Amino acid sequence: MKLLHLRMDIPDDAKQRLCVLQKGYEGEVKFDEFCLEAGLAEKFLILRDLFLDHGGNKFQIDTLIITQKCLIICEVKYYQANYYFEDGEFRNSTSKQKIKNPLHQLSRCITLLTQLLQKYGLLLKIDGYVIFNHPEFFLYNASQNQPIVYLPQLKKFLDKLSALPADLNDAHRRIAQVLLERHIAPPINLSFSYSYEGLRKGPFCWRCSSTLVSSSGRKMVCNGCGYEEEFETAVLRGVGELRLLFPEMKIATNLVFEWCGVEGHRSRIQRVLMKNFRKIGYGKHVYYE
Repeated sequence: MKLLHLRMDIPDDAKQRLCVLQKGYEGEVKFDEFCLEAGLAEKFLILRDLFLDHGGNKFQIDTLIITQKCLIICEVKYYQANYYFEDGEFRNSTSKQKIKNPLHQLSRCITLLTQLLQKYGLLLKIDGYVIFNHPEFFLYNASQNQPIVYLPQLKKFLDKLSALPADLNDAHRRIAQVLLERHIAPPINLSFSYSYEGLRKGPFCWRCSSTLVSSSGRKMVCNGCGYEEEFETAVLRGVGELRLLFPEMKIATNLVFEWCGVEGHRSRIQRVLMKNFRKIGYGKHVYYE
């Protein structure tokens, strides 16, 4: 959706949805940084952003930590505001608006992941926690025995995880392999339509999303924030965008040239495509896979 927001005017409801997604992503990145500081990646297998399907039931796992004796699901919520917990529901203290109960989401993930792994004969205890890691979040009326971790508790929580046994073997790696193989692309649910013709073309800065990007030798330079990106990297990023937004389109030199909008560099784009993809066809009908 962020790609579309750069290249077209999207409806207000889509902008709100994008804001929610970006905030959630920010929270996951911050949680990953905490995990890195705690040294978890050096001891355990960590899988992130898993989207899985078991028996037609789709579920998402923000972070899965594979330790010697158990799997730990971390459901990261980067909510900002005061909430209260009442009658099994989470509500915003100001608006009284109800949100999805993250404890129910966590319980569902644990159940489905357990069933999925049992299908492969992989039996390991699964624990789970809801992580509220925004500094401006507070939850009233929460019971102390619920699997909830707040930002002030996070360092101690991760230090305790770091102290868990970490003698991993092939069985643990098999779990990671199965889950990675079962990972599917999350569905893109849009409330609006788009077309190639209706999208703005041209180079966009990867960091600040500015359109003020120019070519300087082997690099693309943003005249807005000064960010530099290798020409080849920028072209490959453009190819990735086309594949995501228009999976039915064939990747041809002219298409990528128009999409990336890099003036006078058609031959350079062709060389990047030939280097990184397989050439199919001849003459005017050449495309790359």
